[in-house]
Amino acid sequence: MKKQQCPVCGEQNNCGLEENKLKDCWCFHIGDVPQTLLDLIPQENRGKSCVCERCIRKYKK
Repeated sequence: MKKQQCPVCGEQNNCGLEENKLKDCWCFHIGDVPQTLLDLIPQENRGKSCVCERCIRKYKK
């Protein structure tokens, strides 16, 4: 799995830290990622890439 790939859906996660080497990213402003969503990530992919904004917003609905 690539760092730019969401471990939940497999699409681009648009991580500002990885893609642009910025010190800020959308994920710093979206709030907490629900633990139950993080638990959906397969063990072998945990801690390797960011969950995308689309998955977080969809899960929070």
